Amino acid sequence: MPYPNIEELNACLKLKRQSPKTKIMVLTLEISKHARSEMVKNGCDVFIAEPAPIYIEKLASFSEAIGVSYRYKTEKIAIDSGVLFDVKGWKIIRDGERIPLPEKEFKLFYLFATNKDKIFTTEELLTSVWDERTEKDRVRHYIKKLRMKIGDNCQDPRLLIYENRAGYYLKNVM
Repeated sequence: MPYPNIEELNACLKLKRQSPKTKIMVLTLEISKHARSEMVKNGCDVFIAEPAPIYIEKLASFSEAIGVSYRYKTEKIAIDSGVLFDVKGWKIIRDGERIPLPEKEFKLFYLFATNKDKIFTTEELLTSVWDERTEKDRVRHYIKKLRMKIGDNCQDPRLLIYENRAGYYLKNVM
């Protein structure tokens, strides 16, 4: 939970009260002092990780350690020669360099990588990746960030393609 809201924290506390032996670990970028003290007082472990890349790295390690990544069918997906998508590690590996992915970039890229050559409209991407209503420009912004991370030319992309009036897709080149 990068920025847990009161409902999420209350759900953790309710679970802890119902099952006191259950370990609750909250990994967050930011939490109020009051919320943190309530969580700790009730036996929860609270870790504040800053800056964001540390949060992403720790979340990936914890997810892998406790098996949260089980829902992802595969560990690594080949994108192009020299580019791998490490699903369980929440990162792209490009020519040996490990590039962590924040949550939304991960969800977006996972959708593309597991559905190569399938065209997604901007609306489908917004619905699949973002929980809240957001602008269509956000999709373009995230696509540009992903293109840079996989080494795709933003001006003339060959991997993460926009099909005019149809949508975006990840080209299957492997």
